[in-house]
Amino acid sequence: MQKSKISKERVAKKWAESEQVYIQNDFKVYWECSEIASQYQLSRITGQKSLHEYIDWLEYLTSFFPKNKKFENMIALIIGCNLGEDSISVILARTNFFKKIIIVDISDNLLKQQREILKKIKLNHFFEFQCLDLDVDSLPHNHEYDLICSLGTIHHIQRLEGLFDEINMYLRDDGIFAMREYIGPSYLQFTDKQIQIANLLLESLPDYMKVKSSGEMKTKPFSPTFDEVYNDDPSEAIRSDDIMDIVRNKLCILAENMTGGTLLNPLMNEITENFEKGNEEKEILRHIIMVEHSLIQLGVISSDYVFLVANKSLNLNA
Repeated sequence: MQKSKISKERVAKKWAESEQVYIQNDFKVYWECSEIASQYQLSRITGQKSLHEYIDWLEYLTSFFPKNKKFENMIALIIGCNLGEDSISVILARTNFFKKIIIVDISDNLLKQQREILKKIKLNHFFEFQCLDLDVDSLPHNHEYDLICSLGTIHHIQRLEGLFDEINMYLRDDGIFAMREYIGPSYLQFTDKQIQIANLLLESLPDYMKVKSSGEMKTKPFSPTFDEVYNDDPSEAIRSDDIMDIVRNKLCILAENMTGGTLLNPLMNEITENFEKGNEEKEILRHIIMVEHSLIQLGVISSDYVFLVANKSLNLNA
């Protein structure tokens, strides 16, 4: 299904306006904008047994460093620019573990927006920004990195083998790589089983919870055609179902925590705000989360998202 060369400018423009992907007219449309869904993800990211309990994800992440690691003057590389004062770049800077944090992204506009946010909160001195197309450009390699991380960017990259070779090459021997990533069907071509179950859940909702911000009723789960995905963003999930096989081959896996999203994404897309109206609606979402988690545990469906931690592979032929 793959098409011709992707336009860097087209993808960069799409993600320079990324706010619209998540919130439209003050109405939450993306499933992870839900506080309850976000808490569920945190519980899965940190490997907790309870879906309603989670530990600090940064504390969990740093637990994978060697016990004798000195948390000072470290260098981090962030693949993909996340906006905001609560973004991973800000969280890392505020630890005072790092002397430099390099952020790379295909969108220069997005980098400029985050630079202004960091300047406003007086953390900009930690940062270096590079506008790179990682399907063409290599990762910055004038440093060895104590931490390389990516949240939701790698599924937009086609050059996966080369990217993970570089991650393995540029990590320090005692460094770690972490990603929170979509690993479901490429180009969001969800499975029939996934959509059938999501549709049953949608049909079970009261009508008022199916109303979109436009006032229209959601009548079927989010399940775009290949052309719809490609025309909106040709990089979207371009090789997402290859990611896990490649990263397992290229790096040494320390943790592989499946975080779900398989049903929540197609179900909640466009109507996420409705799951936050009150206690009854929040309880409905908690029950849906239990259904999704149980079906993943039973092997009925697979997880579309993962939080993975790895370190450098000793296999030079990886």
